[in-house]
Amino acid sequence: MLDLSPLITTGANLLEPALLAIASWVAAELAALIGARTSSELAGVVDDALGKAVRYAVDRARDEGKDVATVPVKNEVIREAVSFAAEAAPKALKKLGLNPGTEQGRARIAKWVRARLPEA
Repeated sequence: MLDLSPLITTGANLLEPALLAIASWVAAELAALIGARTSSELAGVVDDALGKAVRYAVDRARDEGKDVATVPVKNEVIREAVSFAAEAAPKALKKLGLNPGTEQGRARIAKWVRARLPEA
């Protein structure tokens, strides 16, 4: 009978790095796919929170009889909407690089809020 154990051992030693490389590539692709889905979901959560924050702040200003088209009232609405969003979705904002605990983060959130303000 022919002893194939040295051949099998050599073959296994040669295949092991290739199989590890393939497994690493598959794991990296899955991680990228999951990360993209997670980022997309986070962006949706933040977008929803910002939309609600703007509606809340604008409605509150209008209920108080303020003209939202004026700069001082817009600035007030922006500050209130940023605070609302920071309370509504702090973790999602931070994961997207918008830390509401820092001045720079609040400024970036304010830009996102400003883009959602109604024209009039």
